Amino acid sequence: MHTKCKVPDEVYAFRTQDQTNRAQADPMDTQELLALAAVRKRCNTGEARRIRMAAQLTGQEVAEHCGVDQATISRWERSISVPRGKAALLYGELLDRLAAVAVSA
Repeated sequence: MHTKCKVPDEVYAFRTQDQTNRAQADPMDTQELLALAAVRKRCNTGEARRIRMAAQLTGQEVAEHCGVDQATISRWERSISVPRGKAALLYGELLDRLAAVAVSA
């Protein structure tokens, strides 16, 4: 029995191994890491919010596209939390496309 959480050792070991397998199964490649860094920079500088607002999109609309809730988008744009994972990558792709449309218009 695992002493901290009173779960049988085999369950604790399985959960730990499952978490390890998930992390190894889907690592981010270099392009994804660069995209993640770019979206984080856009959020920290306020550019992400400016792009979204210029496109006249609500936080809710963007959140639905990214598969997160509106509060998450708000926290990212206010630099309260750090964009992470696939949702952050979707957000970054959307921002890239919106910025490109704004430049070409």
